[in-house]
Amino acid sequence: MYNQIPLWLRPQFAEWITREGIAVIHLVREATLETAASEIAAQTATDGGTMHTHNGSVAEQTMDDQPVRLEPSQWTQLVKEAESMTGWWHRFLSHAAGNHGGYHRLTYESLISAGRDDTISAALRFLNPEIGRAHV
Repeated sequence: MYNQIPLWLRPQFAEWITREGIAVIHLVREATLETAASEIAAQTATDGGTMHTHNGSVAEQTMDDQPVRLEPSQWTQLVKEAESMTGWWHRFLSHAAGNHGGYHRLTYESLISAGRDDTISAALRFLNPEIGRAHV
């Protein structure tokens, strides 16, 4: 989640990424509408706002919660905000890490698609370029 790095700490975070040559894999969910719905559901959930869980009873409770219902204009605003935030982080991370070739964008959806093996291979080559050279 993007809120894990507070706004006031982001300049130092970017400096650290650049100075240390940190490789960044930016894991993005392309289904922006589902992202917005998940966030709203977490805010209104009876379990205190759990976004992810390994607890089966919590997952079952979350699935039983009422669907998120908003006006179309509210959905539009939420999607625009989510896409704006994702775009901001893309620019921020690619600038901070891209100077040393350390930025790779990866989508959740690509990890469950027919091309997932290629997606995972590309991420592994990004993390360890020697993997790609060994097979050439």
